[in-house]
Amino acid sequence: MPFNEQYEQLQLQYEILRARLEIREHFLKNVVKEVYENIGQVLSLIRVQLSLLRLDFEPGKKEKIDSSGELVGKTIRDLRSMCQLFYPEADLISGAGLARAIEQEIKTLSPQAEYHIGEKCIIPETIAEEKGLVLFWIILEILTLISKEQNGIVNSAMVKYSSNEVYITIEYKGEIIKRKKAAVPASNFDLTIFERAALIKGYLEIKSAGHGCKRIKLVTPIN
Repeated sequence: MPFNEQYEQLQLQYEILRARLEIREHFLKNVVKEVYENIGQVLSLIRVQLSLLRLDFEPGKKEKIDSSGELVGKTIRDLRSMCQLFYPEADLISGAGLARAIEQEIKTLSPQAEYHIGEKCIIPETIAEEKGLVLFWIILEILTLISKEQNGIVNSAMVKYSSNEVYITIEYKGEIIKRKKAAVPASNFDLTIFERAALIKGYLEIKSAGHGCKRIKLVTPIN
């Protein structure tokens, strides 16, 4: 996709804003699910236990109080963790945070998938904001495309850092994700994952890996 320098900067700023919104919406959906399915149940259980304590003055009362206290403490810790999801950018612009976020999304899609961080690689403390946000957005879109395939699952993934680059490989079972051409190359702001990778000076390739599997390789500078 041809860009002059001014247009490329405009496109990058647009993609950063979209990445910020898309990532925040993704995490907010997870927060709502967590509240309704997990924390809501824990709070309901605490309420039942506290109601029973009002009628229970047997020797086992102390144990029940301790149990309720542990549930309250766990719920508070879970709520604190969830609060961080409202501002995911703070975690995604560090090397360790980005690697953890990618692992969490892959494990959510395919719990059995093997996940590795490259051995002996130095994980950077910070990543340029535009790189971290857009890169994670690309990963989310890739995982969404895999999940839409019939029996689409991730077999393995690895994140590896070099001096100023991050290498991400994902091996999955499913149809190959094809490169689509923009309908109007000079003005289309709805970029493909391949174009988005190129915009942050990286590249993305998807090839067959044998036995019905495909391998995704995504490489981009981190600063």
